[in-house]
Amino acid sequence: MSYDYAEPIELQKLSASQLVHIRCDQAGQLLLVQANSKIDQRELSQVRHELSVPALRKLTALELTHLKAAFYWLNVYEPEYNAANLEQVRGYLEAFHHLCEISAWQSASQLLFIPTKTSHGKQLYQQLRSWGYYAEQIELYSRLLGKINSEIDCFCLQGLGRAYAYLDQTSQAMSYYKQQLELAGQIGNRKAQAEALGGLVGVYSSLQQHQTAISCLKQQLTVAREINARKEEGHALGGLGAICIFRGNYRQGIKYCQQALVIAQELGDQELSALVLGSMGGTYLSRGKYKRAIKYLQQQLTITIQIDNQCQKYLASYYLGNAYTLIGHTQPAIEYLSATLDFARKTASKATEASTLSALGSVYSDLKEYTGAIEYYQQALAISREIGNQTTEAGVLFNLSYCYGCLKQPQIAINYCEQALAIAYKLKHHEAKGRGLACLANIYFHQKQYFQALWLVMQSLLIIPPWASANGRFILKRTFEEIIQLFHLT
Repeated sequence: MSYDYAEPIELQKLSASQLVHIRCDQAGQLLLVQANSKIDQRELSQVRHELSVPALRKLTALELTHLKAAFYWLNVYEPEYNAANLEQVRGYLEAFHHLCEISAWQSASQLLFIPTKTSHGKQLYQQLRSWGYYAEQIELYSRLLGKINSEIDCFCLQGLGRAYAYLDQTSQAMSYYKQQLELAGQIGNRKAQAEALGGLVGVYSSLQQHQTAISCLKQQLTVAREINARKEEGHALGGLGAICIFRGNYRQGIKYCQQALVIAQELGDQELSALVLGSMGGTYLSRGKYKRAIKYLQQQLTITIQIDNQCQKYLASYYLGNAYTLIGHTQPAIEYLSATLDFARKTASKATEASTLSALGSVYSDLKEYTGAIEYYQQALAISREIGNQTTEAGVLFNLSYCYGCLKQPQIAINYCEQALAIAYKLKHHEAKGRGLACLANIYFHQKQYFQALWLVMQSLLIIPPWASANGRFILKRTFEEIIQLFHLT
């Protein structure tokens, strides 16, 4: 068929009658053929020059069926009123997959950046991220990776790294971020380099490799300033601030974080503001500064509700639940953690579900309701083993050991403690030996072998001192509680 010119399509702007005029080029791009058009000859010449369209082919019957399905999902399908979050963007997701089935990679990739019809009108990839639908993000980015060009690959690698990091699958996250960093260097995409370095910061921090994280942060800050990438500069400053606070250098840490917040304000970027506030809150929590932590986490929660970033909202809720547990405010702790648990289950985030179940177990353990605590811990243990998250598994095993020690079931307690230590030593976890000694101390204490218990506690606190470790503070607190209770009984 002869044609005057062909133009790239935007499927959501086509009419149904135009679908039969869609052709595909050798790169898999869909083009709309315009036959016998009364187009100005100069314009026609320019279009042909810009597109340089090679031979086009008609779609097969199966391909046309997929194209019509994509058209339906984009232009006809309407979610029900008050539909669940994922249903609100179902049309975009279904259209994406139908386009991928006919290798229309360009058209599929465009859907990632299309403003959705949700309340905040975010682009599809942003909306999925803020809602916390990690599995869906992984599927989208995986299908596009290696299909279009290096710039899109950088974008997909960043998205995959971020999704796996949120799922606490650190090895996969690190792999994708490193691939992004290498590719960005090859193509000279400095902004993507800064983003990859920022992603690696989170991974190394979660692995307790703080020196490596600092090195990545400094590189990220240097790159961001060289190319005047203010958002990435803000992320780097916020990260440096969090590490300074973690190390007890509060003045310098606050200074960095305030610089990051100024940048966020200049950019009008509330998401960056929330990230920095949440980072400050979580870091103060790890340092035992619970009231300060709550202050910043509440600010983060307020912003995330305003911008409908449910992922950050429930991350703030999780840390608030832990903070209220640590200051003995049981009811708000349960409310915040229960909300996070519901979110984790709705988004099928197994890692978050396991961590939250463990945190709820700790609430009931603090109330000395050990049977209830064990129920939560056992659920957390099953999930952490299912997804292969050994860090969470080891923590839950230590908690189970503590509960069974308090229930005066020493053999079960020792068994759980040994399992936890085996994993922790395998992972080279610094605090493992200290937590193991504390669990053994708890067992001895409830067997009325008080001298041996106190000796083990002292050894434990030498390894994880309370001024440097949240676990150390917890062990010291519980030891004082047990001693005070012992005096009351005598």
